[in-house]
Amino acid sequence: MVITFRYDMPIKDTMDFELVFEPELRMGIEDKIDLLQSCAVAWLFVDGELAGEIYGAGHTDFDEEIPDVDHSDDTAVYLYSAAILPKFEGKGLSKIMMAHWLGLVADQYEVVTAHCTHEAMTAICKGFGAEFFGTHHNWFDSGREATFCKIYLS
Repeated sequence: MVITFRYDMPIKDTMDFELVFEPELRMGIEDKIDLLQSCAVAWLFVDGELAGEIYGAGHTDFDEEIPDVDHSDDTAVYLYSAAILPKFEGKGLSKIMMAHWLGLVADQYEVVTAHCTHEAMTAICKGFGAEFFGTHHNWFDSGREATFCKIYLS
């Protein structure tokens, strides 16, 4: 298995990742294009095939109201999304992708914040030393629970 990363992709080629999420959490192509302009983003490939997507933006780089996010904190980056396509799940790729992305943002930020909405993501964040805070029920009307966490990079 050969794992590579890309940092620039036609967004239309990444829309399958939206199908991993409930309809309430999916983005349309225009919204995704707008958001990714301010994000640190990486796409993971396995043997040349697109398999994963991860991106986040500095707390001061977006206006969207997200619970627990302090928009005045210029030392923090919010992890918006990390997704592996179903065909590639269960191979440990999420950990590799997360480690790579943390390395990308570590020179610019001291803290990564996120809302974990899946057991696997919670476990991955714990593995990177996350501290967990409050839980939100029915996250953006998706039926998911989201637990806020912080990963300190320094």
